[in-house]
Amino acid sequence: MGTTNAASKASRFDAVQSLRFLCFLIVFGVHAGCLDLPSAAIILQVFIILSGFMLTYAYSNRELQAGPIKNFKFAVGKMKKMYPLHAITTVIQYVILVFYFIYMAQQWMPDIFDGPAFGLTGSIILQRLPYFFLHMGLLHAWVPDETVNFMFNGPSWYLSVTVFLYFVFPWICKLVKKINSKKILITIGAVSLIILYIASYFANVYDPTETAQISHYVMLHCPLLQIPVFLIGCIFGKLYLDWRNKQPDGAGNAELTTSKKLLWTLFEIGPFLAFVGITIGLLNPVNVPGFESLAFFGTFGFALVSLWFVFVFIMNRGYVTKILGNKLFVYLGDISAYTYLTHYIFTLGWSDLTEILRIENTGVVLWVSTAIEFILSIATGMLCNYLMKRSAKKKKMKQQGIQQN
Repeated sequence: MGTTNAASKASRFDAVQSLRFLCFLIVFGVHAGCLDLPSAAIILQVFIILSGFMLTYAYSNRELQAGPIKNFKFAVGKMKKMYPLHAITTVIQYVILVFYFIYMAQQWMPDIFDGPAFGLTGSIILQRLPYFFLHMGLLHAWVPDETVNFMFNGPSWYLSVTVFLYFVFPWICKLVKKINSKKILITIGAVSLIILYIASYFANVYDPTETAQISHYVMLHCPLLQIPVFLIGCIFGKLYLDWRNKQPDGAGNAELTTSKKLLWTLFEIGPFLAFVGITIGLLNPVNVPGFESLAFFGTFGFALVSLWFVFVFIMNRGYVTKILGNKLFVYLGDISAYTYLTHYIFTLGWSDLTEILRIENTGVVLWVSTAIEFILSIATGMLCNYLMKRSAKKKKMKQQGIQQN
């Protein structure tokens, strides 16, 4: 069985961390208002495919027990690291939301505030309390209403989807491991994409709501419809492991010729160009039957582009991924999970503040505020990363102390 040098593997997956940071940049740009995309949700398909790949890679030599209770414990264990930050950000957003609504009510309904405002405050708090518990329980992505999905810390809908994907992963892992035929695995992946497209198409064509609420939910936020995307990542992980294990010893360390590096570089540029093309399609829908859901929402098309992104960053063969795999981007990718969960506090907080202060958030104001929001997001991510590492270090020292005693 062929092996890959540890340094080579580290370098390859370092490039993947850079991809995480690039995806966060796009999400941040949309939420800050300086990138024009109908939804930042499509970029998170990269995270979902990457999660499927990484989990399959990590558990390739480990046996996972599957069953409803065991799957639940597995999902809880995987989410344990991020949940405290999710809970904190949700509470903060709840407080911001309450104060924002109270202030706006004072502006538009001042007669209500002639007496004590406690009644209105209590009403606002109580009306949103059920949704608060949905968010705290990571169940809000199951409600087909974007208002509920984004009511508190909006980006946490992805955690709600992810914890479900963690729940089904032990079953998927067992299925993928049992299948040794490359053709069958590719066929399953292709069928998954077809199911994704069919669901996207019908949700788009037959959405009864005027605001396309149902189609947006089905194509972007529904946990069940993310299973095909996640499965594609798992299948890619299995195919990659099979390919790597067939390589001769030392093949992973072989230096590519300049011509091959250039070819890989051209291939690495491809998903960036495809992303721009789909983005143009998102902003300029074409009235061609069957193409609306692909161009306007990008669900099916971007699943393919996401796989393309993950593939080139995993392989890390060309100059693009080598350049983007620098130490700074890798570190920013390492903390991207924290910056992703916290950035919305700053972007939405500023958006609410501009409404309260009646500030025009355009031009210089937009770019200055975006820069400040970005710095605050990165600083918060760095702090969270430091605290998590310190906590892990203390826990490890405590365990070592127990073992020695």
